[in-house]
Amino acid sequence: MVVKDFVTDYEVKIFWEMPSAAALDEVKYFEIIIGTGDQSVYKASADCDGRNEAVIKDRSCRVQMSMFWSGEYKKDQGTLIQAKVRAYNSKGWSLWSRANTRRATSAAVEKLPSRMQSPNAIRSDSANAIAISWDKVEKVLSGGADVRSYNLQYTELTEANASTATLNLAGWTDLTSVPKCYSLAEFTQDSGLTSAKTVYYRIRVGNNWGWGAFSMYSSVQTAKIPSRVPPVSSTVDPLKGLVKIAWERAHDNGSKITKYDIEI
Repeated sequence: MVVKDFVTDYEVKIFWEMPSAAALDEVKYFEIIIGTGDQSVYKASADCDGRNEAVIKDRSCRVQMSMFWSGEYKKDQGTLIQAKVRAYNSKGWSLWSRANTRRATSAAVEKLPSRMQSPNAIRSDSANAIAISWDKVEKVLSGGADVRSYNLQYTELTEANASTATLNLAGWTDLTSVPKCYSLAEFTQDSGLTSAKTVYYRIRVGNNWGWGAFSMYSSVQTAKIPSRVPPVSSTVDPLKGLVKIAWERAHDNGSKITKYDIEI
């Protein structure tokens, strides 16, 4: 039987049974072979050493899921992971077991998630905040494994040095997933923002086996300080004895003006 083992660092567990306790007492060691990329070819792996005392005692061994991502064991996502085992005693080797077949608990190849699309970033006009959202990743694009977290990062650059090269070298800061898993598809950043800067965002998705590649960047301009208010004017209403103070609207520089402060 080959299953995913979530107890020991999300490895793939290969285990087997003997026909009887009496036969088990006579066994000196085992040999385990694992299906390669060519489904008709099985080869031994150093991670499943049938002469190891712990392997003999437990009748099980474990291999990393990444073993099936490249090299001679490389398989497509969703392919059943198969193995065969034979036992040795004083009389020689047994016949090879049959390879395991697909069951509900069987382990199939899962991979790192695919690269996500760039997140959407929208600046709020009512506050110095940016709302970021993204499309949740379906299982087929998450490497065949369940999504564990989304890792959203940001960095601020001035327009003058916002080249691809500087973005790749920029100091990116985590907004989600560290230290806790983050499963939502939105986040609002309302702190750590500098006025009149371009903020860049990127995101990646993680499953049981690790993180996918970061998305391309998306960007948004943080709120700018309004231009200086033109000189005010004051007039007196002779009938009411009130002083009226008036001014021209200041230029908002692309960020909605929410209030004016007036000092007399």
